[in-house]
Amino acid sequence: MGILEKIAEIARTQKNKATEYHLGLLKVGFPSVGKSTLLSSMTTTHSEAANYEFTTLTCIPGVINYQGANIQLLDLPGIIEGASQGKIGGVKFTHTVPLTHCNEKMILNLLITLRLFRVSFLKLICLPITIFIPCYLNNYNLGPEDGIILRAGATVEHCCHALHRTLASQFRYAIVWGTSTKFSPQRVGLHHKLDHEDVIQVVVVTVYKAVERITSDSCSIEMDDSFPEGPLVPCTFLPEEFVECNIPELSPNANNGTKEPGFCLRFGGQRAEDVEWTSVSCQVLPCIECRGKRNFMREVPCIKYTGHHFLSTLLYSVLLGVVAVDRFCLGYSAIAVGKLMTLGGLGVWWIIDIFLLITGNLTPADDSNWEPYY
Repeated sequence: MGILEKIAEIARTQKNKATEYHLGLLKVGFPSVGKSTLLSSMTTTHSEAANYEFTTLTCIPGVINYQGANIQLLDLPGIIEGASQGKIGGVKFTHTVPLTHCNEKMILNLLITLRLFRVSFLKLICLPITIFIPCYLNNYNLGPEDGIILRAGATVEHCCHALHRTLASQFRYAIVWGTSTKFSPQRVGLHHKLDHEDVIQVVVVTVYKAVERITSDSCSIEMDDSFPEGPLVPCTFLPEEFVECNIPELSPNANNGTKEPGFCLRFGGQRAEDVEWTSVSCQVLPCIECRGKRNFMREVPCIKYTGHHFLSTLLYSVLLGVVAVDRFCLGYSAIAVGKLMTLGGLGVWWIIDIFLLITGNLTPADDSNWEPYY
């Protein structure tokens, strides 16, 4: 098969893993053009070179180490007779990716520097990203041999596919150390973009074949609290939307001043220094990850909300205070009846209640606080 036939064969052959070997045979370089010299110069492998054709009779592999990644370079026997006499001439420069750090002039200068004047086929591989993927073990030292190579712009999902075909489907979250994160380590998802020399720990969902679902027990496992610099926060630091706490109750011994955990001697208070605090039992919600005990005691204020809004009550007092609507809404039914029968004490009682509301001296009868507006 001649050169033109080989070019036509390459053009019409579909490129996939099944045809890689066939296309590789079609792209083998010409004899006596410097392939062996290039391999010996760029790798630690020696390939015999002499002043006659077909010195290389078998495939000689070499390895180029670039930023911790091993790139294999193969010296294959030539296939075209007479190429060393210059039957094939000229320079054709092609690329498959956008060029950012090299151009045709740089490649020509490289060939002149290496004294490769009759190279018929030169393939340069740019390695944009090297990512080290560890299996997480205590006191495990990572090295270049533990990394995998991904394309620039690769995400955690690409990394999972490179490690194992089922890893992405069982993905739960990943922890990344490196320059791609705002802080290191950082918990990320599947679509997080990785940078050069990032270290990633992939956490997967445990699949129970007998049950075929994740039970509630698997979401209540207590994480080890012996690694305070890890990515998980202590359970006691979780905000209230991630925990379920008991509601404090009025102490049955409020009259003698004895307070027990979970009980309050009184509720309410307009200022922070007037609010009483008590300890209640809290539990982390299922499937919320944190380290330490999932059941703990937390200090909470002795306040409660029963749907009373200050602005609505103030409007009632201003507009309908004469007929005691404000007192009825706050739960002072007996006083409200007296205010209603006297038409707001002929206006005096009406003005006094407005003043008491504004100064904070008139609050709901059940000692609850005003509903917040945030």
